[in-house]
Amino acid sequence: TQIRELILQATREVYATHGFHRSTVAQVLEAAQVSRPTFYKYFPDLPTAIDAVGQQANDQLRRAVASALIGSDAPETLLLGALDAYFRRCEEQGPMATMIYREINDAATPAHRHRLAVIGDFIVLLDHHRQRLGLPAADPLLVDCALRAVEHAASSAYFPTRQPADVVQRHRAVAEQILLALLAQAVPTRPANEFPSSPED
Repeated sequence: TQIRELILQATREVYATHGFHRSTVAQVLEAAQVSRPTFYKYFPDLPTAIDAVGQQANDQLRRAVASALIGSDAPETLLLGALDAYFRRCEEQGPMATMIYREINDAATPAHRHRLAVIGDFIVLLDHHRQRLGLPAADPLLVDCALRAVEHAASSAYFPTRQPADVVQRHRAVAEQILLALLAQAVPTRPANEFPSSPED
């Protein structure tokens, strides 16, 4: 277990520096100071090791956000606590957070796959949270769009580089406004035939 974690820690460092496409097993071996047979004893290839690192990061993020949503405080307080947990995890991940955000739109990377899973999990988590508080169910599309907006507010604070503390706080403040909008009463949408016609119609 200790050797596996040593390899994973080395993989985190290499991935944070080089990304999914430019990382190599040789770089991980040098960082971990282990032999090639030792690496392959624990992982069949480097993508599997990078995937495990990403899975760990996202599991920690899920647990942090879920824990922040547990309590009897006002919905606003709980949601802002969850947002704090989200930004705190970004800070704790350091350069790895920057690389994850760099690759979340690259469908060939584990970061992209984990990002889709996390957003799906957060949609379910927020829905359960609203139900527990006696709030009406939110439109899943609204929640999905809001979470992606929050993700953008966070990612642009850390990618392409980590911004100064005051800029990170501004991004967090914007994310807060987006999250609080989820607690507002939804405005009824107009039927499709009520939208203005295009010039071609």
